[in-house]
Amino acid sequence: MLVLDTSILIDIEHNNKKVLSFLQDIYRDHPSYPAITFATFSEFAFGALKQKKSWTAILTELNKYQVLNSDTKSSILTAQLKYQLEAKGKIIDDFDILIAATVMVYKGTLITRDAHFNNIKELSKIIIKN
Repeated sequence: MLVLDTSILIDIEHNNKKVLSFLQDIYRDHPSYPAITFATFSEFAFGALKQKKSWTAILTELNKYQVLNSDTKSSILTAQLKYQLEAKGKIIDDFDILIAATVMVYKGTLITRDAHFNNIKELSKIIIKN
């Protein structure tokens, strides 16, 4: 299962040709429609609200995706990842730790532009470089 990070949703919204082309190539190998996590939903919605977008516009965009929800497993994994990262001095935003943990519980692959996800070795990820 492919799971899109907030950075990718923003690129899709901005019609980033490089990212759209990359996603088309990936979709050929993985024909199912990608998902997002509940944390991605929240993070994207927060950013859109700050840009004064309407809830109708926000939900129209986000309702295109299956939303992967949190559960006890992802909550425990979030705590463990945050603890491990802080112990190594690698600080990652809480939303991103929630995203990583949820993707890991669902055994998905995260598609992102954020290289700090490399600090989570166990996470299956594709990082699109600038």
